[in-house]
Amino acid sequence: MVWDYLEYIRNKEIVTADDDDSRGKSNEQRTPGLFETECSVQHSKQADWCRKSGSPSVKSSSSNSVSSLRQSSRSGRSTPDTEPVIDIQEDFKFHMSDDMQKCSKDNKYPDENILRRFIRDAAACLQGLVGSESISHSDFIIAATKICDTLPILQDPRPASFPPAKKFPYWGTILFMLKKRIQNQHGYQKRKIKGKRQATNEDKNISEAELEELSALLLKEVKAKKPNKEAIREIQVATFPSRSSHIDQLDKTVLSEISSSYPFFAIHECTLVNELELRCKKIGAESTSLSDFLKNWEEISPKIFNSFDNKELLPDANLSSDEVCGVFLEKVHQFMNNAPAIPLLNIFRQGKSNVEEVIKKSSQTKQPVLWITQDDGMLEQAFIVIDNKIFSELHQKSYFHSLCCLIAVYYAFNLSYDKKQEILFCFLEEFILGVRHAKKSIRYRTFCSLLLGH
Repeated sequence: MVWDYLEYIRNKEIVTADDDDSRGKSNEQRTPGLFETECSVQHSKQADWCRKSGSPSVKSSSSNSVSSLRQSSRSGRSTPDTEPVIDIQEDFKFHMSDDMQKCSKDNKYPDENILRRFIRDAAACLQGLVGSESISHSDFIIAATKICDTLPILQDPRPASFPPAKKFPYWGTILFMLKKRIQNQHGYQKRKIKGKRQATNEDKNISEAELEELSALLLKEVKAKKPNKEAIREIQVATFPSRSSHIDQLDKTVLSEISSSYPFFAIHECTLVNELELRCKKIGAESTSLSDFLKNWEEISPKIFNSFDNKELLPDANLSSDEVCGVFLEKVHQFMNNAPAIPLLNIFRQGKSNVEEVIKKSSQTKQPVLWITQDDGMLEQAFIVIDNKIFSELHQKSYFHSLCCLIAVYYAFNLSYDKKQEILFCFLEEFILGVRHAKKSIRYRTFCSLLLGH
């Protein structure tokens, strides 16, 4: 069955090292993960550097020395007899730069940049000493105490109100900075490795035979009387890397050929919305779902309402957010300060029966654009027109949904904007999709200011 095949494709995911335990593989047999291996090698080198360097390092003179015995495994296995036990009190040594030595000699608290470099080096030495192990809170306290005993200038002053009977934790600030430094470093490494794994998964394309069968299945599903939107999305996600790579290489001057290669986009707009979300995720946009796009629109629509009201472009003072979107699509080009501009939306006027003929005569661009019919001022039908031909009829009667589908066509087919609409779409990218532009022309800034009242 085709659905069994789809389920097979869904389960063909890359298995990470963490999944080994769920398959019944014991901790003793588990191969160290990439993050553990990198950290172990890196910190071992740092530990060797700390031990071999000729930099001053002094053992703590504290009479209350506490040793911490560590084990070499996260799983709790006992340490082999051949492996030396780590004693933080005795083995932890840290590097002191010339600037830090000078501050200590002059009994002067170091500047922020000097202190940060010192904490960075000390944290690297501590982590290098324990390797890939996590550091316990008590070990952090021992390390911070040793640092403060060696460098009294780093000790926290005892408050006058602190109870005399209690021992004051003069190492508190250094403890906090050490823990923060190592936590930040671990978080960065995990994000780095996670990003590598995600990139590996996304770059792994399925075979041509699998792609053809899934494409046929997708086309069959969108043609169904009641399409399974969840299944459609899953198939699109599975085939997205191959499809987007192929589309990006096509000649964009022949739009009809591109659209005919992927007919499911024209049948149901849910495929367009899915593709827009996948493309936004791929480029790292701030918003990656239809709900995000709608939320962004609802935030700016009151400002747009006021700007249109000031220019007396509103047909009614009591408009919903979606109706404001309709007025925006029809008239936003009038904010272009007499520069050549093409509307994002065109309306079939009453009395003109031949739709194809009207489109052919009235279209001002071959790039994708919206056409609608209205009934007593209300949206009745919406179409996406490409190359002066109807590409798709949209099922949902919503101006904002139609706008998202229009943007989705550009993103799905990786099309460039018409020069006379480029500023309009750049505005939509920034304030609806959350795609930030590095360079903004004065003309674009002025346009945004007029619309949003900045």
